[in-house]
Amino acid sequence: MKAANKMLLIASYLNPDISNQINLNLYLIFISALLLFIIFLANEASAGSETKESQKQIQKITFPTNAIICDRKFNHPLTLKQNFLNFKLNVLKNSTSLVNLKTFLQLYDPSGRLLAKSNETDLELVTKQTFPIDKKIIVYLMCTESTDSSNVQIPIQETITINKDSVLVHVSAPTLLYVGIAVINDPNLVAESVVQGLDFPTNMAFLGRDDILVLEKDKGTVQRIVNGQILEKPVLNVNVSGYGEGGLLGISVANTSKKSDAKYVYLYFTESKNGDISSQSKPMGNRLYRYEFADNKLINPKRLLSLPANEYGRHNGGKLVVGPDNNVYVTVGNLQGDLQTTQFYQKKTGYGYNSKAQNILNGHLPDGRAGILRITQDGKPVGKGILGNTYPLNLYYAYGIRNSFGMDFDPVTGNLWDTENGPAYGEEINLVKPGFNSGWNKVQGFWKNDGMKKGEYELQPNNLVDFKGRGIYSAPEFVWTTTVGPVALKFFNSDKFGKEYENDMFVADVKNGNIYHFDLNKERTKLSLPGPLKDKVANTTQELEDAIFAKFAGITDLQVGPDGYLYIVSFNSIFRIRPMYG
Repeated sequence: MKAANKMLLIASYLNPDISNQINLNLYLIFISALLLFIIFLANEASAGSETKESQKQIQKITFPTNAIICDRKFNHPLTLKQNFLNFKLNVLKNSTSLVNLKTFLQLYDPSGRLLAKSNETDLELVTKQTFPIDKKIIVYLMCTESTDSSNVQIPIQETITINKDSVLVHVSAPTLLYVGIAVINDPNLVAESVVQGLDFPTNMAFLGRDDILVLEKDKGTVQRIVNGQILEKPVLNVNVSGYGEGGLLGISVANTSKKSDAKYVYLYFTESKNGDISSQSKPMGNRLYRYEFADNKLINPKRLLSLPANEYGRHNGGKLVVGPDNNVYVTVGNLQGDLQTTQFYQKKTGYGYNSKAQNILNGHLPDGRAGILRITQDGKPVGKGILGNTYPLNLYYAYGIRNSFGMDFDPVTGNLWDTENGPAYGEEINLVKPGFNSGWNKVQGFWKNDGMKKGEYELQPNNLVDFKGRGIYSAPEFVWTTTVGPVALKFFNSDKFGKEYENDMFVADVKNGNIYHFDLNKERTKLSLPGPLKDKVANTTQELEDAIFAKFAGITDLQVGPDGYLYIVSFNSIFRIRPMYG
């Protein structure tokens, strides 16, 4: 402003007639500058509003009622700010997989701002304008609804245009991308595919970051997945009977005592009687083996447990966990099926069903079934045993269990929790203290086993086997009144989803594909259940709505990875849930 006044004085001195003209010009310049400044502020506000609106749109489209189908990340080699990117992606229109799906594409920049999206007719995504290349861009293939829950494959053609020169990246032909329905009821989280093409996967374990071992039930193969790729050859093939519920069922990994970088891998499987690896081969028994992992192979097998199995392949259990005490815990079901096959088996063998481990007062001594067994990493009993000092009773950590596929230790207290499958009612979540008696077959859930009549609610049923007072029955901490098939229980010992989820419990079911999220009370001995679930009983699907965290199809396992994200084994795939941004 001082410079302008000085120029005005000089001009007036040189030519007095110019003074008025300069005053007018300066006024016009000032007005123009003011208008430009106002326009600038308006554009900034508009951009901010657009960004907020875009982020609202992300949430509106993605969560909670819509499903993320696939997440593709593109990392471009050119990072100079002078380079700009136009992006184009097509879903091939001849794909019959799209018949039952409302599908569209979305493109985001690294900050989560929506750059472009396709319509449901053309399924062609093109950015409206160029934008600076940063660290990455993210493309989502989205689905709003489906007439069924089947998994489909959609061919994708990926094209990037740089400075008007079109180049094909990553693939030289259309790529088949796996598509599976996944819904997450949290707008800040997103699901992405880790790997596809597995054959009936049951359980998984981590060797390291982006390094996974996963079991294929009927084939008896242990596959290794590194950076999202299944290695060409399995790390192990075992002789399994996949008949019924048998097969390759449980896995856990621990460091060896010999080398800090070496791994023990524990496997639980149903061994085939005739040596054939088949879903129709009859079982010879359930086995727990320890292997050493070296040179991409599982070597030096050592059999730790030889357990019974019935010829119908029912209720083998099989969940494996290496506890905070470095001992190995394994669930074993009651090896029985429905009442008809149970009675037939009992008549044929005169043994098995009538076991004290199943609360039959005059039954046979336990033989390893219907409980949670605990052994050292070398396969030996831990101490003198909780229920008794004779083998295999001295292996029992808990008993009275019908069948179980879910088990984990609370990272805060070290308490063990499990899930239990009921006949047609009374599926459970339990706090499992040493010597825990889950009550089967006298009681399941909060009801007697002899019926589902109202008024038969019991917290302390009578006539249970207690092994001279060493076994203690306690009621479930949560019950489903109908069959959902709980298959996994995992404590989320990670802060990657924020304090809202840290150290909370996740439980998955196979029937509905639900992942339930439960808080614990201050003492961490009970679930902190809201509203209609305060009575610990889920009587209807509606009562569970607030507890449902996510929905997938065909879940068999949950794990927390070294990256702090939640991993899900689902049908022939592994997914992970991670924050939307970051």
